Amino acid sequence: MSNMSDQEQIEMLKRWWKEYGVAIISGVVLFLIANYAIHYWHNYKSKQVEMASLTYSQFLSLDTSNRKDEANVLASGLERDYKHTPYASLAAFFEAKDAVHDAHFDIAEQKFNWIISNASDKVFRDLARVRLARVLLEEKKPEQALIALNKIESGTFKAEALEIRGDVLVSLGKRSEADAVYKEAIAENITDNIESPLLKMKI
Repeated sequence: MSNMSDQEQIEMLKRWWKEYGVAIISGVVLFLIANYAIHYWHNYKSKQVEMASLTYSQFLSLDTSNRKDEANVLASGLERDYKHTPYASLAAFFEAKDAVHDAHFDIAEQKFNWIISNASDKVFRDLARVRLARVLLEEKKPEQALIALNKIESGTFKAEALEIRGDVLVSLGKRSEADAVYKEAIAENITDNIESPLLKMKI
């Protein structure tokens, strides 16, 4: 380039800029937009979790004070506005527990299905499936209970799921199959160093 005149260097730079300039500017702009979007998204998610946590704390306070109607309003807000946060699922679990206590099994079923559809954590989804299977068995829907159990994604609740499966099989009159499943559940509990007196009694 030292042998080129100033004019030639200028002309070469113009050609280079004409060929690559737009691409460079576009790349820089896209990089800045992506950086801003990532930063905005992280801030938004952090704020969402913070607000959900605050709302959940208020919900717990109302629920433990037996102010159920007010607590349910906050739970509905969590499920509507912060449905993918763990706090919305936790509130739904509380609502389902209260519904089961009051023998409103249809409401409990709705809440567990909501958790299964919206929870981002598979442990929450699996716990909801286990609890849903119990509710469905209580509602005399054994086949649906088995479907819920078959969709469990992890082994976190394996022993409990096996026990419920045994209960379902008993309700269907399949006692020999239930016996085998109960024994499998006991073996799973032994692996986890958990006593199983109720399971032994069922066998």
